[in-house]
Amino acid sequence: MDTVDILTLVLSGLAIIGTIFSLFIGHSLSQKRDFENRKNEIRIQYLIDAYRKIEDASNREEPNDKRLLQLESAIADIQLFGSEKQVRLALKIAEDMARTKSAGTLELLQEFRASLREELGVPQVEIGKWSFLRIRFNTNE
Repeated sequence: MDTVDILTLVLSGLAIIGTIFSLFIGHSLSQKRDFENRKNEIRIQYLIDAYRKIEDASNREEPNDKRLLQLESAIADIQLFGSEKQVRLALKIAEDMARTKSAGTLELLQEFRASLREELGVPQVEIGKWSFLRIRFNTNE
């Protein structure tokens, strides 16, 4: 074997080692990215559900037990998955409910809306006044 053959063999070996190393690094990075994406999907879904539960319980003349339980669940989910600002707002709602049996939820809902739209890449929309549609059925007819 001459020097050229040995050099070719060494370079081929280095190329194979480099390819294996690149595949390993690529696979590791792909797994990490997939894990981060899945974690974000779970967090976003929990926050969307919490938003819907809070909105459903808000501005009701007489919220039923189901809505109150959903509100409790939403506050717990926010404490688990929410941002620092969302957790602070949720704690304020919990404290107000414990103290006065009533709490304002609009600021938290606005924060959720802005945060979720940002995370999902949806443009922000400034609507000014917020409104909650509540339909009442006349059961006396």
